[in-house]
Amino acid sequence: MTNEVLLTASHDAARLSIDTSTGTYDRTKYGINFPYLFPQGKDLPNKIPTVAFNTTTSITTLDGSTYPSHSQGELFDFADTFTRIIGNHILRAGALYERSGENDNDQIAFANSTPGQTNNQNGKFDFSSGNTLGSSYDIADAALGLFNTYSEVGPRNETPNRANMYEFFAQDSWKATPKLHLEFGLRYSSIHPYYSLCNNAGTFDPAFYNSGNAIQVNPTTGNPVAGTGDPLNGTVLWGNGFTADAKNHVPIAATGQYDNLFHGLPRGYIHVQKYLFQPRLGIAYQLNEKTVLRTGFGRYVNRQGVSDGVFDGGIPPLQQVVSISAGTVDNPGGTAAATGSYPQLSGAINQASPQPEAYTWNVSVERDLGFDTIADPCITFLSTAAAVSSTKPSAAGSFRRPISSRRELPSV
Repeated sequence: MTNEVLLTASHDAARLSIDTSTGTYDRTKYGINFPYLFPQGKDLPNKIPTVAFNTTTSITTLDGSTYPSHSQGELFDFADTFTRIIGNHILRAGALYERSGENDNDQIAFANSTPGQTNNQNGKFDFSSGNTLGSSYDIADAALGLFNTYSEVGPRNETPNRANMYEFFAQDSWKATPKLHLEFGLRYSSIHPYYSLCNNAGTFDPAFYNSGNAIQVNPTTGNPVAGTGDPLNGTVLWGNGFTADAKNHVPIAATGQYDNLFHGLPRGYIHVQKYLFQPRLGIAYQLNEKTVLRTGFGRYVNRQGVSDGVFDGGIPPLQQVVSISAGTVDNPGGTAAATGSYPQLSGAINQASPQPEAYTWNVSVERDLGFDTIADPCITFLSTAAAVSSTKPSAAGSFRRPISSRRELPSV
């Protein structure tokens, strides 16, 4: 019997910046001085905004970018495998534990390509010929300073994500006859979702939305009427409350203002899939001295990682994201600036999100052609099921109608 122990560790760090040496990033050099909706916490306070034209002109988007930003994390794996030979059988069994982490300070889940959304902390103006309060020409509206939508991101929320994974397997490599070889086994995975060490993660959950607390919307401006309803109606934070250490990293954790958003939900929110059994089978049969037929089947499951599509720390109130319809570039907040009551961008995460998985089938024929040449034509069938865990809201269109000012979509 042999015993193999494997311990691995890796570290990744992504630190993305912009070139400030020439000063071309600086909005003050171009006379741009509009007031921010969120003046505090800008990574680069004087960085230029993003400007996009959506209809009649071929002018490309002037992109101020999402940077600077950074994220970093570690990945630890511990595996232990036992191997024993009994007759014509080679038996293997083992286990693996994985600890994964990512301190994510790059959680802007919205894209410049969608009107009313931005990944630029310093704001984005969309000019459109469809602006009913404009000139009907986007480039003329830009000259007049009449935007169709303006969006902005508040101070970043850094989320220290952590997750665990446990796996067990057993397999047999059996030489059944001189011509027939079988490989079969079973792997079991228990994949636990990422959670935040500070519990500064959340989502919009329709189960906690109360229509009786819906805010009123100003039909002229599209902004929520201050003092009506709950702007965070349906928003939940995961866990039982901010951790003790969160007060040193998360500004709102020290105020207690949003403690009511905790409802005892799991820290990772997404359900742990309990039956991730993955059978594997391989068959090799020697037809003659020069030809071997092979076939195999397997199910494979992988962890759903921290990605650019799932930012559980990038929603209000952890990280403010707002979008305003129809205004002037000199004062994007308009009359709502006095109250800070703006339409917010949010999204939903499906609590039943499955882990990504794939099924593979293959058939191959290996043939010795002579002259030190082997041909091995193979047909492989692959069926995948990728997890759909988050829904980003569409920011297109006007919000001058009596609906919730939070731009939400139900989970999918």
